[in-house]
Amino acid sequence: DEIAVNPSVRPAPAVRLANAAYVIVTSGSTGRPKGVVVEHRQICSYVRGVMDRLRIEPGLRFALVQPLFVDSSKTTVFPPLVTGGCLHIFSEDDSLDARRLEEQFVHAGIDCLKITPTHLAALHNSASSPAALLPRRRLILGGEQSKRRWLSDLVKSVPPQCEVFNHYGPTETTVGVLTFPVCDLEQQPAACETPIGRPLPGTRCYILDEAMQPVPIGLPGELYIGGCPVARGYLNAPERTRERFVPDPFS
Repeated sequence: DEIAVNPSVRPAPAVRLANAAYVIVTSGSTGRPKGVVVEHRQICSYVRGVMDRLRIEPGLRFALVQPLFVDSSKTTVFPPLVTGGCLHIFSEDDSLDARRLEEQFVHAGIDCLKITPTHLAALHNSASSPAALLPRRRLILGGEQSKRRWLSDLVKSVPPQCEVFNHYGPTETTVGVLTFPVCDLEQQPAACETPIGRPLPGTRCYILDEAMQPVPIGLPGELYIGGCPVARGYLNAPERTRERFVPDPFS
């Protein structure tokens, strides 16, 4: 009633940045699946970072072809909602049927698409016009490794104005927090696989040894990710959280 009388009144927000936004379950590729608690501050940081890195402009049309229960969907859902864009949500049947998806992509005029390499490759293998399944402005590949030879062939068929990015990151960092512009792929040594790229704004990445000390360039180590997008921890698993979510000694 108060808002109806005075529309300029804004109710105090009940949600804080430290509140949990959602719980999303890992794939289980490194052990048993675990529920990861992502707070509002982390998804906000991720959205700001990925919009900056991918140069998301207002009014773009995004296609959602993956389930909402996988973290990669967040790259597709939130940017259009905060930039005045349009989100096209495709059913599982349509997302797996290349012919039906071609028709809908052409009709909708899709600008941005995030998809796994194997999903896109499978669609292209059964499509009558593979080019129709490519977005006009941004193609983001994530969720698994992008093989270099396949990627090199793919970029030859994308529209001239379409930028292609390789996107990497575990569920524990909200979504992928490293990106590599595929236009730079030819500058990499021929023996190298597709790089995972550089961290998004607000994210820090280190290559450390067993003593958690930085290793020199060219030597193997383990990737540690820090910064704003790192999630709160695992749901109802304090011991596992303490084991994996460690303090950043370099912050």
